[in-house]
Amino acid sequence: MEEPDWKVCTACQQPRPLNEFNRRGEKLRAQCRQCDAAYMAEWRKANREREKIYHAEYRESHQEERKEAFKQWYDRDREKQVERSRQYREQHQEILLQKRIERREAERERYAQYRQKYPERCKTTKAAYREQNREKIRVQGRIYHAKNKEAIMQRKSAYAQTPRGKTVRRIIRQRYLARKANAPGTFTVEQFLGRCDYYGWCCYLCGTLLTPETVIIEHRIPLSRNGTNWSANLAPSCELCNLRKATKTELEFREQMRRESLENPLSSSVQ
Repeated sequence: MEEPDWKVCTACQQPRPLNEFNRRGEKLRAQCRQCDAAYMAEWRKANREREKIYHAEYRESHQEERKEAFKQWYDRDREKQVERSRQYREQHQEILLQKRIERREAERERYAQYRQKYPERCKTTKAAYREQNREKIRVQGRIYHAKNKEAIMQRKSAYAQTPRGKTVRRIIRQRYLARKANAPGTFTVEQFLGRCDYYGWCCYLCGTLLTPETVIIEHRIPLSRNGTNWSANLAPSCELCNLRKATKTELEFREQMRRESLENPLSSSVQ
């Protein structure tokens, strides 16, 4: 007896051709594709969280199988897939750009939180990477500088006009002079700014209020008198005291100021 080429759907009770029924293994499903799709849509709507959990667990337990299946599907018609991807990128450039920006911002935020949570670990990892890739970093820096020379010069020029930029330039100048004089020690921007905070952003000799634009890096014992370039030998000074002190030590200049105040107690130029 020949098998019929139609079947009655148990959901809509309508006779349907066999090609309108999905298969489960070797057998046909009881519902036609249309009724099956409607049933699954209602089920998904009522069980969204359950379905999410199921798919997440499935993806987690079948990672290698899914990668291999995707690779086979992609390799079956590689040129077609490449062309389709190219057309999609051309048609959705703005959407893809916005997603890329959002993804980068999310990554920056995540990395910032990680660095804040594990500062020592990040510092150690970065130092180890730089030590192992010195030449690579140097080459990358040269390439970047060659490609963006004008933009870099503009940023440097703008930064040099800021209060912090002016202070940094003075520090760089002092480091150069210290190296030229073979003076031991070095210091960072943060260390000198800490010295300014210690003296209340006042000249340590006369008490004049200072700003990042007017502060001068003063060596309490001059480099020419075997003074060091460590932060302990630094102090904030005004320009007048810096010029008047010249190559004197702090004790010598204070003694000079004391004598001047005794000779001319009404003088307003010396505190």
